[in-house]
Amino acid sequence: MKNRSLLMLIELTVMLLVFALAAAFCLQGFSSADSLSAHSLALDEACLIAQNAVEILENSGGDCQLAEQYVSPYLQQGGYTLVITPVDTDLPALGQARVSVFKNGESVFALTACWQREVGLGE
Repeated sequence: MKNRSLLMLIELTVMLLVFALAAAFCLQGFSSADSLSAHSLALDEACLIAQNAVEILENSGGDCQLAEQYVSPYLQQGGYTLVITPVDTDLPALGQARVSVFKNGESVFALTACWQREVGLGE
């Protein structure tokens, strides 16, 4: 009878160890999922900011200051920085700029915007 209770105690200890290991792996998975979720949220917000800036650039004919002005409330909320770099093109009717969004000094999202400028017939 003594052997049987000792065996049962060993089985319980082994099962407790198995459940403790499973719980540790689950916590590690939840922790990495939380980190991945935060990164995904930052990427999502940066993408939205860049797309808004590009839409304003395209509709204002390439006015970088106007784009920064309209997007600035979104930048302040999330701690983002917007950098709009005009790009020279060989075509006078084509405007182009590189829109980059940074968070904590690290580039999160960037895209290139192109728009058509109105030019006179002689240009």
